Amino acid sequence: MASGGKKTKIEDPANEDLKAESPEGEPTMEDQQTMFLPTDVTLKVEGKLFHLNKKRLSENSPVFKAMFESDFEEKHAEVIPLPGKKFREFEMFLTSFYFPHLIRPITEETVLDILPLADEYQVHHIKSKCAFRLDGMVINAKKNILTPKPFYDGCTMQNTTT
Repeated sequence: MASGGKKTKIEDPANEDLKAESPEGEPTMEDQQTMFLPTDVTLKVEGKLFHLNKKRLSENSPVFKAMFESDFEEKHAEVIPLPGKKFREFEMFLTSFYFPHLIRPITEETVLDILPLADEYQVHHIKSKCAFRLDGMVINAKKNILTPKPFYDGCTMQNTTT
């Protein structure tokens, strides 16, 4: 395959990861509205606490919404333990949607940790971003498999006979 081939750039039209910050790097109105939300729920993961806002969680997750609005025992609990979850993974999951001023993009390194939580808590816009990232990874893997590489990795053979 010739190196002059056209490269395909994949763009995520729904990617809002960079929209949370103003051009000057100052917090946006959305940042200010969520930075100062009252923390009215605490989630406990591996003994560490996340102090969060029920409304913000409910806006993003129908699972959290049901937990806080239905007759589940968690509705009135001060601290809600989430057994079986890993702190680091749950933190990555939260930073993919909860804090607009801290939103981190979903990368090849984080997608497999975030996707199961996005699926479990039905955070559909994060599941879509994960699916997009996985699609990009598959396309890149296919390109790497199908692109022939030089055997000597760019080394040239020299004529040793004079």
